[in-house]
Amino acid sequence: MKVLVIAHKPPFPRIDGGCMATAQLISGLQQEGIDYNLALIHTQKHPFTETAFPEEIRTRIVLTHFIKTDGLFQNLKAFSKNKHSIFTARFFDPKFAAELIAYCEKEKPDIIHFESLFAAVYFDVLKAKISAKFVLRTHNVEHQLWQDRAASSNFLKRAALKNQISKLKREEILAFKNMDGLVSIAKNEMNFFTAEQIKTKALWIPTGVQQSHLNSTFGNDFFHLGAMDWAPNRKAVKWLLTSIWKNYPEKNQNILHLAGKGLLKDEYNESGVKNHGTVCNSRTFMCEHGIMLVPLFEGSGLRIKIIEAGALGIPIIATAKAVEGIGLISGEHYFEANTAEAFIGAMLLLSNDVSLRRKIGEALREFIQTNFNQNELNRKLIEFYRGI
Repeated sequence: MKVLVIAHKPPFPRIDGGCMATAQLISGLQQEGIDYNLALIHTQKHPFTETAFPEEIRTRIVLTHFIKTDGLFQNLKAFSKNKHSIFTARFFDPKFAAELIAYCEKEKPDIIHFESLFAAVYFDVLKAKISAKFVLRTHNVEHQLWQDRAASSNFLKRAALKNQISKLKREEILAFKNMDGLVSIAKNEMNFFTAEQIKTKALWIPTGVQQSHLNSTFGNDFFHLGAMDWAPNRKAVKWLLTSIWKNYPEKNQNILHLAGKGLLKDEYNESGVKNHGTVCNSRTFMCEHGIMLVPLFEGSGLRIKIIEAGALGIPIIATAKAVEGIGLISGEHYFEANTAEAFIGAMLLLSNDVSLRRKIGEALREFIQTNFNQNELNRKLIEFYRGI
């Protein structure tokens, strides 16, 4: 079985949740001995760096193509000449489409795997020319994510986005229906497929984790780790600082550590806050800095960093939205908090009780190791490929 994975951004370095998810997928194919290759779009936001890839994966890269996605002129031009929504049209380039067709006609992959809806903009041109099975892995239900963002925006932005979000929803549902197979990272996306009467064969396979030798130190400081070039994370940090940390009664006894891609060192330099900027090793950072805070209210899909933190036994305080699709039980695997008062209460409780931090963290680690074992998930994906 030959598989071509098409991704809209390079998975290495693993600098955000989407990169981590794609990197895990590729590593799984490598581990299972599948004959796979990679076709990668890269942008100014996510540049391609060949040396960032593990050597054994580097040799699997057959196509790379740069697309400028941040310019207004380029985006409007792409949108005007494309049937896709403004969100996805910017990832379509006829030159890359021609390269994909030429490669597939020569190599004849059995499976063409689109790693997100943004990569699936090449489905129509490939389907018309290539005899293969097409699989789409959803990182999010994209129109739901944009609905959440629009709901918290001002009136003018909501009005401007309304038509495009509706178009994105139609585009997304059509893509789901046209594929030969759907792989969902978040379990709640399976409910969406059912609600929309999508008959395409689908399987829930979350991003898993390999067992690590690292473990939480169960310290009583706090941290937030997230990509700061994603608007919902910036909103989360702003709320964390202004509504939670500002009113936390024991902030003179604890430190709030912030880290993530796109975090500038001159940002958030407030009392009791330590800004680490971009960190080289997210797992080491999480293990060393105590209790994870995830005050997120927007987005869909699986929070990969929560899975990764859980595998390390790190105690977590998070909103219900942040843990959506994972299956955690509040009070057993983590503490749910949806208001500033609830966050502060849970922070006080955990910071003053090391035995509780250890109990919650170890229960979470056991849950993640049981339900998100990467080796088992690899095998399920391969079986799914073979069954479509």
